[in-house]
Amino acid sequence: MRKYFTVLAAVLLFGGQGAAFAAPVPVSADAAQAMCQVQFDALKSARSGHDSADLLVNRSIIDLMKRGYAVEDYATTTESYRHDMTLAIAKLRENHKAWPDEAAFIRAMDSQQKACQVQLMKR
Repeated sequence: MRKYFTVLAAVLLFGGQGAAFAAPVPVSADAAQAMCQVQFDALKSARSGHDSADLLVNRSIIDLMKRGYAVEDYATTTESYRHDMTLAIAKLRENHKAWPDEAAFIRAMDSQQKACQVQLMKR
């Protein structure tokens, strides 16, 4: 369990979620759900797929825009978001064995996604 926490902490502290959590004011529930959904969709795809980090990050930005939001709505820049998400994807791929199976990984990601939403709404 500690291993899972360590990897998740690395992803969250040094990854895209860190950028999202930097928002100085609370965002709406819908905005929080949108940002966290696209971030965690990218992270889930990173573990199970072979798409490049650039493609996954670009897809997350496009998906966020389709939901009516921009990265800048979360008090970060597109450049910073790209950097942080690319780092999170790299760390997740380096530590993919931290989860014993896909089900454990999905449970961990779902839990962290919910925490992401709460954090964004409370800022």
